Amino acid sequence: MSRAFVKEDARSDAELVPARAPLPEGVENLVTERGWRLLHEERDALRAERQRRDAAGAPVDALEERLAALQVRIASARVLRPDGRDGVVRFGATVDVDVLGGRAPATQRLTLVGVDEADPPSGRVAFVSPIGRALIGARVGEVVTIDGAGGVARRWRVRAIVATGDAPDAGR
Repeated sequence: MSRAFVKEDARSDAELVPARAPLPEGVENLVTERGWRLLHEERDALRAERQRRDAAGAPVDALEERLAALQVRIASARVLRPDGRDGVVRFGATVDVDVLGGRAPATQRLTLVGVDEADPPSGRVAFVSPIGRALIGARVGEVVTIDGAGGVARRWRVRAIVATGDAPDAGR
């Protein structure tokens, strides 16, 4: 077998650096108080891991890259504490929505959060996501429409604003 294309010294153990969630150009980096706390906890964990790797003589390049990206995100973050007394869906609100168009409406609970805190399976959706953009500014009883894949529109009715800010039950 020819060894012409095999590098004995090639290393495949290079650590991949996951990209941070994108923040659209010109959009302010809004975070909830929980999101602010999570960003700082992530930074502290990365710093601790860097110290551990330094002590062990392990490479830290990928950690340095992740820390740098995280520091940029923290520096641009603005904690927004919504008022919520006006009955309008705002950043940080937790809302119950009815998903319309099926046999029977299904109710979901969603919390509008910053991009770094978003976790759709747990009900935390980024304020810049299609559903987040559609819900912001809506009132209880209003129906919002989101253009879906293949031109199929999805409709959601705001059933209730159940919490504003970082409520203990926000996003379940």
